[in-house]
Amino acid sequence: MTNFPLGTRIMVGAFALALLGACAESEMPQAQEAQDTAAAPDMPAAPPDLTAVWAVETRYVLEGSAAGVPLQLHSTNWAPLSDGVPEEIQAPTFEEQRAGIEQVIASNVDIFAQRARNRFQPPYNEAGLAALEQMQAGQTPPQNPYEMCLPSNATGFGGVFATARMVHKDDLIVAISQDGTVRHFYLDARDSSNALPAYEGHSVGAFDPDGTLVVETTAYLGTTFNGWPMSSEARLVETLSLSEDGNELAIKSVYEDPVYLAEPVARMTYMFRQPADFELIFDRCVENAYGAQVYEEIVPDYINERRELE
Repeated sequence: MTNFPLGTRIMVGAFALALLGACAESEMPQAQEAQDTAAAPDMPAAPPDLTAVWAVETRYVLEGSAAGVPLQLHSTNWAPLSDGVPEEIQAPTFEEQRAGIEQVIASNVDIFAQRARNRFQPPYNEAGLAALEQMQAGQTPPQNPYEMCLPSNATGFGGVFATARMVHKDDLIVAISQDGTVRHFYLDARDSSNALPAYEGHSVGAFDPDGTLVVETTAYLGTTFNGWPMSSEARLVETLSLSEDGNELAIKSVYEDPVYLAEPVARMTYMFRQPADFELIFDRCVENAYGAQVYEEIVPDYINERRELE
């Protein structure tokens, strides 16, 4: 074995240590990159841009006593979750809805009173039934807030939001309905526990990895939701799924109120992207109030007539 001078051995040792250190440093970025890749969650691709005017498909019966009755296609009515998954409930076709209305007309029954009687009744608990009775006892016609130019709680898409313009910019989506109601969907994961109550509620959303938008709305201002008694614990969760061609939004809405409802209720709404040159014409509460006045002058007061008959 050859004996090298001490100084030479020290230099060789230092060179070996430096070489090992350089190799280790060259491997660290690769190891760190592999670790980051393994730990990274499934991140969505660029979320879909929902900027457009969206509208449900609605047709009107234009003949006979049912003139002007709107029939909303594809969408389902509210129903308890125990009735089944909303996506699997088949909405009646236009022909089926029209046949049902014509059958009511042929039986010489007041179609508007019939529709009022058949209106969905949520699964109230005892507190909900008591609140409903108290609410109805304090109401006098007209009960529609639009006819009185009063704000109303936003109950998700469909109904007031049957036609809406959505503007999607970075971490915010703004949805404006035809009557001018505005909803803001905040996508920045903000805390909504201390949000100030508003008629449209406080909505926080996020995109799932598959591009589905899930929006949770709380902090409603007011005491009614869709004409139902509503507590401060009410919550609406909407799941918006865009079709592959980008032209249809399937919206599942689940509403729960543990204070007044025995179980959550849900419905499906289907909205379709309108052409780029589609003009959304807004109608305000003053116009609605005038329309209600004309309606009352032309159409008999079915509520009072029915009370007299009873």
